[in-house]
Amino acid sequence: MLLFLVAVSLQIADASPQVPNIMDLLEALNTTEKIWLGIRSYDWQEASQRHNCVYIEKQTLTETQYDFKQHYIIGGELYVSEFHAVLGSQTPDGPTMNVTPKSGGETITYTLRTWKKASKCGVLTYINKNTGETQ
Repeated sequence: MLLFLVAVSLQIADASPQVPNIMDLLEALNTTEKIWLGIRSYDWQEASQRHNCVYIEKQTLTETQYDFKQHYIIGGELYVSEFHAVLGSQTPDGPTMNVTPKSGGETITYTLRTWKKASKCGVLTYINKNTGETQ
């Protein structure tokens, strides 16, 4: 069974009646399957460098840390980036994880806003530090 995590705008996230918890986040991440990014409401970089066919693969997972590889295509070429996440606290909006590229760079806090166990589908958001928008 494929697992989908979707990073989209807050309007969709608000549709869920129940706020996920840290156990939901662990369940979402604890798979040997590829986690495909179904929809993204923003460009990771500039539009000319848009990441397509994005999926992640778990390397290690504990109750507090998550290491994964992100695979994506730009201009027909496959790329792989490695990330480390510290699983954070429960917020009123859902559990968080602070994700940092292993090559160095900015840490981004993602919040799991929706988790549908039966369909293995969720919504992750983050706040864009440049615009203040939730994406």
